[in-house]
Amino acid sequence: LDAGGNLVNHFQAGMDRDFAVRPGNYPTPAFPLSLPSGKDSSFYLKVTSPHSIQLPIRLLSHDQFARSAQNQTIIQGIFFGGMLVMILYNLSLFFSIREKVYLLYVCWSAVVTLFLAVLHGYAHRYLWPHSPLVSQYIIHYLLPLIVLLPPLFTLHFLSLREKAPRLAVWLKGLVIIGTLLFLAAPFTSRGFLIPISVSAILVMDFSILVVG
Repeated sequence: LDAGGNLVNHFQAGMDRDFAVRPGNYPTPAFPLSLPSGKDSSFYLKVTSPHSIQLPIRLLSHDQFARSAQNQTIIQGIFFGGMLVMILYNLSLFFSIREKVYLLYVCWSAVVTLFLAVLHGYAHRYLWPHSPLVSQYIIHYLLPLIVLLPPLFTLHFLSLREKAPRLAVWLKGLVIIGTLLFLAAPFTSRGFLIPISVSAILVMDFSILVVG
């Protein structure tokens, strides 16, 4: 709004909308602002989400934003490239050795990589920019898999059934919880299932810490 209360610009962004409605192609929401010298302007930001909300806000000049976006793209490109190489390498090991643990590791790595791609906006930008339905519900299915796959991988990788039966029972419980959450995903809302999944992930992280 300008000093007279008139609407100057209105922008939209988010996972529940087509990527094309955004004013730019940056993976995370970024809005161009014009700040006239010597005049007051008001900016209103409305944020709603069934997920937890992280809202870091920065006001940057065009040059600062361009440098920040370039650095972020390089860093994320190195990370996702490294994850892709690791996934393909372990997938080749699975086809060569036929050990189940390698396939579990590939699935776990792929789910975590996709989750981070969704979290940082790259999945919405490059994988399904014109499919808001996929963007809305992908986290709904990824979180149960994040609960399910790490304890399942740990059970097989460390042979806990033979070496630590009591700890194996706890991890089997997490596998059951993750499976139930995944099976419940088509029948529950995002607002209901996601907080439960996040709580289960916190328990899972504690259990994995005990293993180490």
